[in-house]
Amino acid sequence: MLARKAVLVVLNDIIGATLGYIALYLILREFGAFQYGILAFGLGFVRLYGLLTNLGFNRSHLKRVSEGKDLGQCIGLFIMFKFGLLVLFNGALILSMYTWTDVMGRGFQTQEHVTVIYVLLLYINLVAISQIFTVTFNGLLEIAKSQIPRIVGNVIRLVATIFVALTGTRDNAAVLLAWTFVLGGAVELAGALWLFRGYPVARPTRQLFWSYMKFGIPSMVLTSMIMITVNIDKVMLQAFWSAADVGRYAAAQRIVLIVGFVSTAISSVVMPSISGLHSRGEHRRIQDLVNRTERYLLLGAIPPIVLFLTLPDRVVYILLYNRSDPDILLVLALWMLIVVVNTPYRALLQGADRPDIMARVGVLQATASIGLNLLFIPVAILGVTVFGWRGLGAAVATLLTQLVISGYLRYQGYRIAGVRSNPRHILVLPAAVGMAVTLMLIDGLVPATRWYHLAAFGLLGLAVYAGLLFLLRQIDHEDIAFFMRTVHPGAMARYIQGELRGDDGPVRRRERRPPRHGGRAGSNRGGFLPAHKGRIPRR
Repeated sequence: MLARKAVLVVLNDIIGATLGYIALYLILREFGAFQYGILAFGLGFVRLYGLLTNLGFNRSHLKRVSEGKDLGQCIGLFIMFKFGLLVLFNGALILSMYTWTDVMGRGFQTQEHVTVIYVLLLYINLVAISQIFTVTFNGLLEIAKSQIPRIVGNVIRLVATIFVALTGTRDNAAVLLAWTFVLGGAVELAGALWLFRGYPVARPTRQLFWSYMKFGIPSMVLTSMIMITVNIDKVMLQAFWSAADVGRYAAAQRIVLIVGFVSTAISSVVMPSISGLHSRGEHRRIQDLVNRTERYLLLGAIPPIVLFLTLPDRVVYILLYNRSDPDILLVLALWMLIVVVNTPYRALLQGADRPDIMARVGVLQATASIGLNLLFIPVAILGVTVFGWRGLGAAVATLLTQLVISGYLRYQGYRIAGVRSNPRHILVLPAAVGMAVTLMLIDGLVPATRWYHLAAFGLLGLAVYAGLLFLLRQIDHEDIAFFMRTVHPGAMARYIQGELRGDDGPVRRRERRPPRHGGRAGSNRGGFLPAHKGRIPRR
């Protein structure tokens, strides 16, 4: 069941990423990199302030709900935190904009930049309120409920984007595109609120409040640093160069993030599972879960990454309407591969209730990111000549930052739970090389000029990759059978229907299931214990 939940999140994110790519292509084709750069800068700028809507309490709520704390009290406390943080967020952003434009008399590259920021301010508010419900669903491992509102919101936003592409002009494109985010966010909030009906909301206790604070304050540092790391590159490109540079960089990053969405989706399921295992001291199962997750993420991430690394010029020309830079795409593809394989280690540190270590990770990551972006993006800083590589510099800084973080994450994973990366994972590299050689040979004979050429090349390369994995015994019939059972449409549909009806919801399970001997009810929510555990065998 856990695997099916994870696959549902992955499929949902793949669908969302595909819809997002279609929207990206339409924007680049109809309006160009400059208008997309305004939108990307606006999102990056507002999300920098958006860290004030979280400050680690999303993680606190996810952690405490997954541990089985009183659900009504957890929800009541989370609502209190969220609306207090929203007041802080809106006040800080509006005050800073007023100070920059009216008090200091400064401005932005265009007036559209200002308008887009204020429109996206509304969007961040909608997303933050939605998180009250979706984070609760994730903590309960009710994954269908957390994912369906997202995909519906993405579909609505794509429809709105198509309408803007058909009717808008370059003079108002960025502002209209910002409004599509607001529309999608409103739909997502409405859907999440509807699915939230019947959940308890109670007055929290002082003990629970300090429990959230204990986990949230160190996580606050991590969350803030991550938001800075993710968004500072676009803000710096706008500050030192122009919206067109932001657009070219953000376009390449957006298509690479399609691979990254898979790791994010897996993390949202694995972290609560690790949390449950850690609370029971089952380190061997944590080691097994981390290694299996790393293996499957690596196997799944390599094919698209190899395509980006082998044919970056074709990908940019065909998929990004030639509005980006192949070198940026190549560097960001390497970055994304490292991000993906590090995902289970991040989930391990979060689930092991070590926010102090994650805070150090966040500080290290943000410090490295800011320093390296200042080194590689501008021509000069404080009168000192630096690299001035524009978007490529931002990509190099992003890659180097992730390399710094990778070693630290793995060291801490070993120190806390004895987790070591399986050296056999490296045996997937010959299959990756075989796929790369196949793609280069085919492109040398019949150069790809259309999307269906690229799709055919990818499928053929994937077949070679899978065949080599099978020959190298990196996948076997059991892996294939597991995958087919997990993604079986009928079983997936029954799982989604049952969760939405509440047939297997955690609230109802707790009400009707007696506690296990020696533990509390619901302790096997992660689904890792064998079926016979905790039961008296028949003689």
